[in-house]
Amino acid sequence: AINTVWNLLLNKPYNDGGEEHSGRVARPGDDMFWDATGQKTAVTIMEGEINKPLESDDEVVLVAYEVALAFRDLKYGYGDSGGLFFPPRKGDLWRINFSRVERKGLCNWVWSPQIVWDPKSRQYKGKVQMHLPDAWGYVQFGEEVGVAQQLRLDEFFPARLVAMNVYYAQKLFFKKNGFYSLSLKDLGDYIEQEEYFWDPFDVVFERRDPDGAQSQSDEEDAPAKGYYVDIFPKGSEVKLLRLRDDRFLLLNKPESYEDNE
Repeated sequence: AINTVWNLLLNKPYNDGGEEHSGRVARPGDDMFWDATGQKTAVTIMEGEINKPLESDDEVVLVAYEVALAFRDLKYGYGDSGGLFFPPRKGDLWRINFSRVERKGLCNWVWSPQIVWDPKSRQYKGKVQMHLPDAWGYVQFGEEVGVAQQLRLDEFFPARLVAMNVYYAQKLFFKKNGFYSLSLKDLGDYIEQEEYFWDPFDVVFERRDPDGAQSQSDEEDAPAKGYYVDIFPKGSEVKLLRLRDDRFLLLNKPESYEDNE
């Protein structure tokens, strides 16, 4: 509430082996250092007094936070491909979330609830875990400040749900078996059981070497230490997206996404 800023960049979520890039773990010039140099922040205490326990249920503290993010900071790590995403175009959708942690972690608040597939209970459950980007909300970009535009839905959302259902099921499968499954049948009760969930799609698995090679072994029966899963519309050869075992998800944008006017 006193406008103290600390910036953190993760190359992937902690649970997927993500590494922190920040001034907390490295100094300027080191490979693990990152900081946002173009952002602007401001805090306004609108009512009450900060860092003081509330004396009654009627007492409130209202604080307004403002953050302007610079695209040149967000572009970090994209290399030559950064031009494909920055600056965003009219109608582009990005995933985003906001979190507030109070009382040394005893109270956690998020703007978009972190609800994901839980293979143990075989249902969708909320998690006290900010680093689940598949559960984040959306921000839609426009051309002019303050000008309303028609909201668009994420055409990939059903395919995303299918891919992430596989991802969470695979996490539990690997924990119990020490390798990944290469078929939905082997995942059994760990995945969503409703047929309507899977009927619109074909789901195709492929081995992945953790070191980056496409296939680990010429032996089809060798345990899979990594995997890709591709999601296709039923009966189609046009891939919608590819997910790999460390949660990295790559969309194959259809032609309808190329024209944002």
